[in-house]
Amino acid sequence: ETRRKLQLLVQTACSNSQMGIPSVQYELKHVTSALRHLARGANLGKVVVVDTTPMEAQQSWTSLVTGGLGSLGALSSLWCIEAGAVQVHLLGRSGRASPLLTAKELCCTETGRLWELQRCDVGVQEEVVWACNTCWRPTSSVGVLHSSGVLRDSVLVRQTPLSSRVVYASKVSGLHVLHH
Repeated sequence: ETRRKLQLLVQTACSNSQMGIPSVQYELKHVTSALRHLARGANLGKVVVVDTTPMEAQQSWTSLVTGGLGSLGALSSLWCIEAGAVQVHLLGRSGRASPLLTAKELCCTETGRLWELQRCDVGVQEEVVWACNTCWRPTSSVGVLHSSGVLRDSVLVRQTPLSSRVVYASKVSGLHVLHH
């Protein structure tokens, strides 16, 4: 079965037609089934666990988006605004905002949402502590979206364990700092 799927993937790629990554979706209440699916090695593509319970309306909640000054972070921050965040703190290593962010920021300032852009390397403990202390308000809940990472695009046949390690090393080290 897996071999057949891989052959189909290669044939589709060679035919210059586009296709998405295959995915299987589980509701959060079935996370055990999703983990069993992964453990069996039955997946080719993504296994997605989705929380379908509606977010309860809160008076005030703040979102902290790492990698928030890049394109993925800009899209993540827009999702936060649509989900009801009152404040969105966008953290980025460079301190420069994505062009995508500028248009979205202008559109959301009309709704009374507060956007803050901050230079912060999530791999550096002191900078993360400073950023968290800056955005933390005792009257609001804080959600963290970890969108930072190294972009190193490559076709599948050119990806290696080393190139994957380079891409994921900064993401994992940043996650480690955020967790502590």
